[in-house]
Amino acid sequence: MRKIKKIITKILVSAIGLVVLFLLSMTIYNHIMLTKEDKLIKPNGTFVTVDGYKMHVYTDGPKENRPTILIMSAYGTAAPVYDYKVLYSKLSSEYHIVVVEKFGYGYSGISGLTRDVGTIVKEYREALKLSGENGPSVLMPHSMSGLEALYWAQQYPNEVSAIVGLDMSVPEYYRYNGNNPFTNFFGSPQFLKALVFMGLDRIPGTGLVSDRGLTKAELAQNQYLTYKMLLNKDVLAESDAVESNAQTVQKGGMPNIPMLMFSSNGTGLGDKWVQCERNFANQSSKIRLIQLDCSHMIQYFKSEYVAKETRLYLQGIFAK
Repeated sequence: MRKIKKIITKILVSAIGLVVLFLLSMTIYNHIMLTKEDKLIKPNGTFVTVDGYKMHVYTDGPKENRPTILIMSAYGTAAPVYDYKVLYSKLSSEYHIVVVEKFGYGYSGISGLTRDVGTIVKEYREALKLSGENGPSVLMPHSMSGLEALYWAQQYPNEVSAIVGLDMSVPEYYRYNGNNPFTNFFGSPQFLKALVFMGLDRIPGTGLVSDRGLTKAELAQNQYLTYKMLLNKDVLAESDAVESNAQTVQKGGMPNIPMLMFSSNGTGLGDKWVQCERNFANQSSKIRLIQLDCSHMIQYFKSEYVAKETRLYLQGIFAK
């Protein structure tokens, strides 16, 4: 029996050693690759300086006499300009598309500035102004940026033509979930950050980088940015601030603007997600809710349908 215990102990020690060696090797490899990849990163838009840091602004589609759609990305989307291309490329022939990558996202800098909703919206507005995008805009927020879109419409209604929500979050949801749905589903931000530091997101099959609608070169840029930007300090600060931001938006009341809300089936987001979106939509006759049978990343699974319904909805809005 004692001999068997010794054998089992040796096996366990060897297994632990192999795991530690693997994690150490992955960490070293990850940081070598980050250095190499940093030289390959090539922005496809323009930069403006907001509060002393560079912010990346990408535009697509005709601008003259065309409504503007502003893409506002979900929490933790490392490369918004690529992640949402599968959707906005289906609208860019008729609308002027603008993607402002917040601090901590895509090609933009990492600022370390406070991530309260008022500051984030101020930065958006400044970036648009500096890049010559005068609006008003149709805000197209995905997930947690729904709070930013609602705050924008509350505080600056003349700058917002409409909101088209891509499974957008609403304030009520955060009464039940203090943190954002991304971290609720996958684990604590600190744990996820440790995995990213070790480069475990590079393991094939993790599914963190989407290739939908991208060329080979765009996919490579998406990968470089994801490995570099995922869960940086600005993104983690957003997670810390989300409950407070939701309370701020809740106090601001219902914006008096038209909204089209696409709602997912709530998979992975808790049993309150869908109901909270329905409750929100029921508060105003200016809101139309479309229920989709797909999970949260609706720009991946329903881009054709979302583009078609968005087009029809906006035709009605701008025909008035």
